[in-house]
Amino acid sequence: VQLYITDKEASFRVPLYSLKGIRKVTLKQGESKEVVFDITENTMSSINDEGRAVIEPGEIIVYIGGSSPCKRSKELGVENIRQASIFIN
Repeated sequence: VQLYITDKEASFRVPLYSLKGIRKVTLKQGESKEVVFDITENTMSSINDEGRAVIEPGEIIVYIGGSSPCKRSKELGVENIRQASIFIN
């Protein structure tokens, strides 16, 4: 399971999808498991032009799934990528 973030309102250039966590999960056919990620300040931060980790006000989108949330994954038929928005004041 992969965790990505997108900073929708960064004042500097950031990756479209930044990989922030990964968990290896082995499932048998028909089995499901709960996977937990802690969303910390480090998870939410981006590296600015001066090389500092910062968190800016605005919307951050969190994606969790078995692949990157990029357009190519969707073209290949990857499903079950979930997303949620977090708003930083």
